[in-house]
Amino acid sequence: AAHGAAAAGGGLHIYYPGDPKFPTQLHTMESNVGQLSPHFRPTHTEYNLTVDDVAAQELVLQYALGDTHYDLQHLPAIFVNEEPHQYNPLDPHRITIKLNATLLPFDEVTT
Repeated sequence: AAHGAAAAGGGLHIYYPGDPKFPTQLHTMESNVGQLSPHFRPTHTEYNLTVDDVAAQELVLQYALGDTHYDLQHLPAIFVNEEPHQYNPLDPHRITIKLNATLLPFDEVTT
């Protein structure tokens, strides 16, 4: 199902995947180690994650989409470092990142 919104004049406009107004916000996001800065807000799109535990071997980001906005056959694509992240909408959404001394900053983009 597409997400809709009332339009001026009383009509209903349907937003489909790919439309700039199609909702693509995360519902939640948390990490097994470290602290997000700023604290998670669905409308915020950029975070810093500081991991103070020098012994940490991996970072697991767990997130949830606002699933009521999406048809399970037409979910948004999620990219980590510009690589597609495959996920099953029926399972918890997790991204595991191996930590080491040469890890560069990374971005997560939901489209």
